[in-house]
Amino acid sequence: MSQKLLVVIGATGVQGRSVINAILADSTTKAEYKIRGITRDASSSKAKALTELGVECVASSARQADSNDKASLAKAFQGAHSVFGVTNFWETADPKVEERQGHNIADAAKEAGVRHLVWSSLYNVSEESKGKLTVVEHFDVKAQIEAYIRQTGVPCSFVMMGFYMVSHPHLLPRSLSFQHPPSRTIHTTPRVEDNPNLTTPPHHQSNFTSMQMLRPDATTKTYSITFPFPASTPIPLLDTYTDAGKFVKAALAAGPTAQRVLASAAYYTPAQLLSDFAKVYPNAAKGATYNEVTADQFKGALMGSGMPESGAVDLTGNMTWIGEYGYYHGDDLEPSKRMVREGLTSWEEFIRAAPEFEGLD
Repeated sequence: MSQKLLVVIGATGVQGRSVINAILADSTTKAEYKIRGITRDASSSKAKALTELGVECVASSARQADSNDKASLAKAFQGAHSVFGVTNFWETADPKVEERQGHNIADAAKEAGVRHLVWSSLYNVSEESKGKLTVVEHFDVKAQIEAYIRQTGVPCSFVMMGFYMVSHPHLLPRSLSFQHPPSRTIHTTPRVEDNPNLTTPPHHQSNFTSMQMLRPDATTKTYSITFPFPASTPIPLLDTYTDAGKFVKAALAAGPTAQRVLASAAYYTPAQLLSDFAKVYPNAAKGATYNEVTADQFKGALMGSGMPESGAVDLTGNMTWIGEYGYYHGDDLEPSKRMVREGLTSWEEFIRAAPEFEGLD
């Protein structure tokens, strides 16, 4: 039986590469699919590494498969059975641009006769909050594209990526500084000393180091997590590099059911995150705390680091969404997790392997 063609947009990005890794790591899907990867630069070292694995790489920069150009996408989708579609809001931070790109992907898939479009989606915060929270554009536009895909009639399903354990280095600032004490501090292990002036060193590999989420104080070296919501707030974590592709592979196997697949290993509270950190690195975790700051403090720290106001407002709104409504609006993870055949990475496993924690004990 001939292989089915799977086109992966953003093949060298975090999500796209995870999809390719998951397909190639499974002997069944490796035999089932041949992969065409769309990437900005087909001559890059990352693209060459994919080529060596048997992936056909097509350069979007050469307008061979440009998300801004529907005709080039339709050409790249010719012969494809399935497409994994993703767009990067933070590349332009312009929802109109991203919406146009998403519409192009959907229209091109329909024109090419694609039999299954898997879209990397998120919740519509404006709608789910009944208009009370309308600033989380990077969520809303993904959901708006999802709605458009459903309207086109393209056979589809949707993978809702969880909160990244690994962050976007180009998006998040290398340092944040809170000029005022947190509104609430919870000490999860015996205190070494207090320091309310929360200054971040240049960690940026994980959401829990780059956005004041798990980092050592520059002076005391005491670790803390800082968010503008309570320590009991559940956060659905995803080791995106390792596990995002497993959920996409599961969606492909299930077929174009138009269902939403929630891509997360588990819900964790900040208190649980610190507890696991102390279990893995008991000495480094001495005195570790959870600091609850206000939304204004969080936004101010982002802007103070050089982030444009629009981005700071969006990300702070994202934190408000998580704290007041829930990242997945309280939806159960278990049905989606049962679709995945492989194991999923826990927070404890992630921090054991994370390079930013190398050398801790």
